[in-house]
Amino acid sequence: MHDAVREQKTVQKTGACLSHNNKSEVIDIDVVPLPKHGDTFASYLVLFRKISEHEETTTASRPRANAKAGPRDTRIETLERELDSTRQNMQSMIAEREATNEELETAKEGLQSTNEELITVNEELKMKLDAIEGK
Repeated sequence: MHDAVREQKTVQKTGACLSHNNKSEVIDIDVVPLPKHGDTFASYLVLFRKISEHEETTTASRPRANAKAGPRDTRIETLERELDSTRQNMQSMIAEREATNEELETAKEGLQSTNEELITVNEELKMKLDAIEGK
């Protein structure tokens, strides 16, 4: 979602894990920015698609020596997908935080420059006032 907001383009996430009622589902998520009308806030269309079991096994599973996956193997695959999803989310948040930090640093430098200019102007005004008062 952060990428869609930052870049204002459609972002797709495939193979995300969604846990609900002690069950994990594998889903695809699309985030689509909608056109802005006037002064309204930005709107996004978020689509969730459940991946069918056939798609899940063909796209998410790894080759195994044993063709029958037991509950343990299924749980491991689910946890690996969740871990991958979490890693991707963390990478996205880290990138967003770094961009925000850069923007804040730029703003800080601008404020410091403005402050220095104001100090200089203030000193000049004091000198002029002193000259007018005859000091």
